[in-house]
Amino acid sequence: MAKQALKPPDWRRSRTGFKPGPKPDPMEWPLPEDYLDMVTSIAGGEGFVGPEYVRFYHFHELLPLNEAYDVARYAPGFLIIGSNAGGEAYAFDFRSNPPSVVRIPFIPMTPSLAEPVAGTITEFLSRLLASGESPDADWSMCIDSDGVCLEIHEIKPIAFGGDPEEMSNKTLLRPPEHAKVCRFWNKLRVKLATETQP
Repeated sequence: MAKQALKPPDWRRSRTGFKPGPKPDPMEWPLPEDYLDMVTSIAGGEGFVGPEYVRFYHFHELLPLNEAYDVARYAPGFLIIGSNAGGEAYAFDFRSNPPSVVRIPFIPMTPSLAEPVAGTITEFLSRLLASGESPDADWSMCIDSDGVCLEIHEIKPIAFGGDPEEMSNKTLLRPPEHAKVCRFWNKLRVKLATETQP
């Protein structure tokens, strides 16, 4: 099911702009077989699966990307594997065994806001396919002319009072730039939370 769910013409190849790194160590990150089968088949790419826009990062970009977003600091036990291109990441939550698939905001990135979406990648994709038809929408803006994926980012994040509906509050960023911005806001969130503690 995982492979068949993501085929052209709806699925487009893309990359993050991070320099490829080593594969995740299976001793540290025992990734599920259905995910490994899927990501080996499709590499990096994105498109609509049912009504949802889904982006899966290339296998060799996972470690550099997770390091850039400082996931180990802000969401320990999570490994980001993709996003919805609109401010939320898809990740495996390795705090459970086997790891579940969750949706977690890039800002603020905190485990308490992780939303379980499925027990497996196959279940996740099956649910999306069963939830409705893909919309007739052009999301070509989410991949630039170099084939690098782009994240829709709120300049003033919603968690800090930004308006999610105001178009002037939105911009498109490549993942390396997006990671820097997310680290800034997540670091600020932690600092403010620490300062307000009694």
